[in-house]
Amino acid sequence: MKLDNNPQKDLTLLLNQPASVLALYQHSLQLWTVTLRKIYPLALACTFIPLLCSQYVSLQTDVALLNANRFDYNDITPFTLCLLLLNVIISMASYATLLTYTRSLIDTQPLSAWMLAKRIAIKTPLLVFSGFLAILSLFVGFILFILPGIYIFVVLFLFYPLVILEDNNPFKDFIHSFSLIKHHWWRTFFSLTLPIFLLTTFSLSCSKLLAYSLTPAHADTLRLSLRFLFQTLFMSVLFPWFCIQTLAVLHDLRLRRATAF
Repeated sequence: MKLDNNPQKDLTLLLNQPASVLALYQHSLQLWTVTLRKIYPLALACTFIPLLCSQYVSLQTDVALLNANRFDYNDITPFTLCLLLLNVIISMASYATLLTYTRSLIDTQPLSAWMLAKRIAIKTPLLVFSGFLAILSLFVGFILFILPGIYIFVVLFLFYPLVILEDNNPFKDFIHSFSLIKHHWWRTFFSLTLPIFLLTTFSLSCSKLLAYSLTPAHADTLRLSLRFLFQTLFMSVLFPWFCIQTLAVLHDLRLRRATAF
């Protein structure tokens, strides 16, 4: 499905004019309540699989460090690095899957399972490359000074959706994300980056608090299971909203850029 870059395209479920940060929140929450029933099964799968992989990688890393009784980069084996890379790829593919399907629902043109899988298979290698590009840009940004690094961090919240939704090369999407956020960095920060960061932190904190509120008599397996279960249920409900809010902010920035000329 080739997406039109024209912000004036009739996107039935998105606002057709620039809106305030509060209006974007209100609209995305309305879309979330309307589409959640259709999206949730896929959102649950796209949350469960990456978290399960992340849990496994974490356990393998903890075991390696426990056996070594100290932290040493030499203790990180090629197998562990492969697990980490695989976990990143699965996480990126899951995000791309849910964002693409959510966009198709908002466009009122739901994708078939075959078309969705085909698109994600094409996009996943680009996302992996984009991940290395993002890490490099963040590294350079923080090396130069902390403020450029923070600025680039917010830009990445637009960069990945552009790579997923557009049919351009990652370098062009990277430049495009900077052009969209120009003069609207704070708007993007408060409408997209900050809420996602806070909600993710809240989820991690609550899951750990729930797990460690148990008495020492409880097995570690039970602690890990409860933490995993809470994170999966909590994030699977919010994950669709993350995608909808991302699409709403991206569309709003396109409208603002178009009306600025």
